[in-house]
Amino acid sequence: MKKDELVYQLEQKELQHSTLISTNSTIADQLKNLWEEVGCKNDMIRDLKYELAAVKLERDRYKTRWRRCITDKYEQKQKEDEKDKAIFEKILSNERTDN
Repeated sequence: MKKDELVYQLEQKELQHSTLISTNSTIADQLKNLWEEVGCKNDMIRDLKYELAAVKLERDRYKTRWRRCITDKYEQKQKEDEKDKAIFEKILSNERTDN
């Protein structure tokens, strides 16, 4: 091989080397950005989990209040029915004649 051929091959290898270094640098920057994005998304997921837990707790409170309200309404209806029945019985007993 001649000196010129060796110099040319050396220059080609240096060009390939610099291209690889540039490519590796670009890939490293992209990976860094992706890991930052993953970190942000993990933070968002964690925040959403806390928010979901708070919403579930609030939902459970409303369910408890709703059950209590339904129970109170049922008991109130039962009391009204008993009062109406007592009034009806009283009316019937007053109109009854013993012959």
